[in-house]
Amino acid sequence: MRQEYVIALPSTQYGCLIVIIVLRCNAIKHFSMDTTLTIRIDKELEQMLEEASMRSGQSKSELVRQALKRQLSIESFQQLRKELLPYGEAQGWLTDEDVFREVS
Repeated sequence: MRQEYVIALPSTQYGCLIVIIVLRCNAIKHFSMDTTLTIRIDKELEQMLEEASMRSGQSKSELVRQALKRQLSIESFQQLRKELLPYGEAQGWLTDEDVFREVS
């Protein structure tokens, strides 16, 4: 697996440094599903999930897997942003214009 990191992109809209991470994989691998997770959801969420499944043609399990992956990716991104923010600030990257000046 090859990883590339594109760091910085301060955002004046959000008042923070946004870190973009680009990951490239040179090989496609098939991962088997060998773990089961049981969760409890309320009737409203169950109905929303059922409707989304019918609209998309995807199973409820696939929709939940995708949602979980998205949430975990967001949390990972937020943690990396928190760790890397001081480095961007130390470089003086406080606005979008600061970054554009560096990369242009």
